[in-house]
Amino acid sequence: MKAGFAASDAHRAVTVIPLAHTEIILGLPNPTPTGVLTHVTATLRANGVRLAHAQVTALVDGVTKLAGATNDVGQVTFEMSRNLVIGSHRIQVSFAADVQLGADSAAAQGSFQVIKPWSTWIALSLPSDQRVGAALSIVARVYTGSRPVAGALVHIQVAGHRIAMRTDRNGRVVYRLSRRSGVGRYSVTATYKGARDQGYLGSTAAGTFNLLPPLATSLTLRTPAPITAGDAAVLTGRLTSAVGPISGRIVAHLLLDGRKLMTVQLRSDGTFSFNFSRSLTAGTHSIVAIYHGDKSRGIIGSSARGTLEIRPLFLSFQTVPGLAGVAFAIDGHSAVTGADGKAKVQVNKIGNHAMAVTPPADTPTTRISFDHWFDGEQHASRQIRIFSSATFYATFSGSYLTTIALHDAAGGPIETGRIGPMTISAPEGRDMVLSQTQRAAWLDVPAPSRALLLGLAQTPRYAVQSATYDGVSVANRGDSPFTPGPGRIWSINLRIYSMQLQVRQPVLGGEIRDIVVTSPGGFRQTLQPDGGGRLTLTALPRGLYTVTAVGDGVAPTLMVQVTRNQVVQLSAFTPLEIAGTVLLLLAAMAGLIGAAIVVQRRPRDPATPTDDSGTPGSSTTSGPA
Repeated sequence: MKAGFAASDAHRAVTVIPLAHTEIILGLPNPTPTGVLTHVTATLRANGVRLAHAQVTALVDGVTKLAGATNDVGQVTFEMSRNLVIGSHRIQVSFAADVQLGADSAAAQGSFQVIKPWSTWIALSLPSDQRVGAALSIVARVYTGSRPVAGALVHIQVAGHRIAMRTDRNGRVVYRLSRRSGVGRYSVTATYKGARDQGYLGSTAAGTFNLLPPLATSLTLRTPAPITAGDAAVLTGRLTSAVGPISGRIVAHLLLDGRKLMTVQLRSDGTFSFNFSRSLTAGTHSIVAIYHGDKSRGIIGSSARGTLEIRPLFLSFQTVPGLAGVAFAIDGHSAVTGADGKAKVQVNKIGNHAMAVTPPADTPTTRISFDHWFDGEQHASRQIRIFSSATFYATFSGSYLTTIALHDAAGGPIETGRIGPMTISAPEGRDMVLSQTQRAAWLDVPAPSRALLLGLAQTPRYAVQSATYDGVSVANRGDSPFTPGPGRIWSINLRIYSMQLQVRQPVLGGEIRDIVVTSPGGFRQTLQPDGGGRLTLTALPRGLYTVTAVGDGVAPTLMVQVTRNQVVQLSAFTPLEIAGTVLLLLAAMAGLIGAAIVVQRRPRDPATPTDDSGTPGSSTTSGPA
């Protein structure tokens, strides 16, 4: 033993286990065009567990060596060269055993294809005969096969403009030309120069399109004929162009009196119609129809004008009875009735209106009061719905200070002092008595009844019931019927007459000197006839009068019933005239008797035929056997 150390032993048991089975799973790319960066991935697992931070190597085509380490999820990526030739390439990925990781070595191999670059083509979409002012869009789509190419840089050349744009995810680019582009033929070229790093070859597409002049339009209107307020009216119109009706959703804007009225959609044939409201006000209305055009389609707008004439309604007003000076108003617009009780007011639109009537102011001789409207409404002011021209009736009652003029039967003057009290029958069965000196009275006239307005009743009238003259009745009930009214005078003709006597004086001696006329009522008057035998009595109340002649000779006494103006003949005879008249009568009678005897003795006419029975004036004729 050296160095003074004693010998010792140490023992420890060590367990040796085998390394875990390791596998490599390759992720190979799809066939990739040459020049496109491509990758190969490898996933390292030991007993199903991914190994992180393990060193892995790759050998491409047995020449190119690559190295890398797995990431946190046990995966490593190797970038392949962009310069790989077209064809199949082999790759081998290896992992050396790692005691620290407890993983055994492993290797995996595979192959991938490098192919030719992809060819591309461009689909070019150009405007189809668009018009100036329309939206112009040029659309280019880049495809490889049927698959769109996103992110491709496309160069577009059109109308002197050069534009570079990248395609969207659908492989599309859109270039919008200015709306101010002029009329003409345009050439378009779209070029894609390809992308080696993406494996795309370039392509080109070209085309042309025509830009047409703007499309002019013409808008026509057909306005309805003049109508009356409340009538239906239809406005029609048509929009046309050089190419006929315009397709699509086309609208026209209607203005009435400068204010927007309605937006109407045109039919497929370019026509439209619009129903005016029935409540439009009367007058001449301006109508404008406007089509604004469509800049997106290069269509020029147009407009048309017209007028709508609406005649007003006219409401006629009639007072019953006919009265002048009655104010009739609709919505504050009034008219005054004339002597016929009629007035007319203009109404400009249908609907609810305020209607009012005002009777004339009282005068010293007239008092007029409103009674009711045609439908029984008793308020002078009211609301009414008006839809057409019409006539409205309003009834009135009145009271009139009426002058009463008394005349004889012929309309002549009479002595009013000889007239007694007079009774007048009034409408509705009322009576009133006028004194001997009263020659004016307030006479009331009730409003006409419905039966009267329908012609089923008579107009209420005043009439004389009774009157006396010198104490004698000179009126029958119902004489001189009268309907009071403004300024009207009641002329009453009493049954007072005149009688003219024509007196015949005797021819042979004698003379009538006086005529005495008397009546049972105490009337007595003695008169002398004039040179012609005439005399006249006036102011005779109706009745029975006795006429007696006073003088020489014989004169009968006449009884005359005076019921009218009449002429009475009064003849007088002396005894000598009477005797001569009798002799003349006897002579005339004797002559007539002698003539009758002569006729009776005249012989029979032998030519007068007789029948078998001997009866004159008949004959019998027989024909040959």
